[in-house]
Amino acid sequence: MDQYADGHILSFWDCFGKKTEESKTWLLNILRKHGCKTVLDVACGPGTESEMLVEEGFTVLSSDASDVMITTAKKTRAARKEAIFSTWEIKLANWLTLPEDIQKPGEGFDAVICVGNSLPHLPFTDGPDRLQPYKVSLTNIISMVRPGGILIFDHRNFDCILETGKSMLNTVYRNTLTKRIELSIDYEKGVPQMIIMNYIFPPIGGQQQTRTFSIDFYPVLLNEFNQMLSTILGGTFQHSLYGDFKPYTPGDVHVKPGVFSHVVRV
Repeated sequence: MDQYADGHILSFWDCFGKKTEESKTWLLNILRKHGCKTVLDVACGPGTESEMLVEEGFTVLSSDASDVMITTAKKTRAARKEAIFSTWEIKLANWLTLPEDIQKPGEGFDAVICVGNSLPHLPFTDGPDRLQPYKVSLTNIISMVRPGGILIFDHRNFDCILETGKSMLNTVYRNTLTKRIELSIDYEKGVPQMIIMNYIFPPIGGQQQTRTFSIDFYPVLLNEFNQMLSTILGGTFQHSLYGDFKPYTPGDVHVKPGVFSHVVRV
């Protein structure tokens, strides 16, 4: 059972929460390179990226579909007494109804981010187009950015996971996990429908037993994701692809990044 939406992940936040300096530097550089000032974080979780962006002077609206995550982010905001944190907005919102849940400022935000491998939480449909929830969500997320603004998406390298049956334990986002991941893949008619990752962490506080955390992902391959962007946006956008924060060329068999990041300028 996926233990993210119910907030169980927060009891493991010592393992997941602190991001690497590389991830922070990359995100800030991209936003500043494109002159962004207003940011919509549509997968804020407990507010890790959003809090950092507010600290760095961005005007941030954070949203998540989990009540638990929104409550946690609001507690984080309340604990920050600096005046700049009074500008941080936090709202409950669902990607599938985003234009109704969030009122965009003017023509839209300078940047919209959806990071932390968040999109693959979306379940596939049972109909003829299993990617329909992705397409609706991406369309709604894209609608929130202003003309000339940017979108930042990321997701794990599911191509490699499905090819090898293994997942990187440590990624560029979080590199201090110290035990292992037990992986299982559910197929239907030869098509991967779900990847279940059971994280096994060392015991803490004198306990004898290891800690476990389970999370489900619905894997979209890199070419599928790229094709969805092309279909939704047409030919009028710029797309830069990164693998572990370094420029990446699709099909490069010599590089197997743990995380793909997409920077899209519309």
